[in-house]
Amino acid sequence: MLEPLEAVKPSAPLIHPEVASYRGLLHQIEKPSNVFVHLSWKKGDVEEGFRQSDLIVENTFRTPRAHQAYLEPHACVVKTDNNDHAEI
Repeated sequence: MLEPLEAVKPSAPLIHPEVASYRGLLHQIEKPSNVFVHLSWKKGDVEEGFRQSDLIVENTFRTPRAHQAYLEPHACVVKTDNNDHAEI
């Protein structure tokens, strides 16, 4: 499934059907879905803002995929030996 809006529908095939059993989850999974986290923010009264507006423009905007470039690695290399020594 390559269309995000189709992939988040309840009828879509699950990408990770066993997600509830994964270790280290941020929160408990009640029912598996292709949406792991959904956050929504609002500030003020949106409906009132619409009533006061001279013009309302509604559209769907699509952007290409992007990935942030990390400036530092969050990892290290460790070498251990049989004498209980470690080089980090």
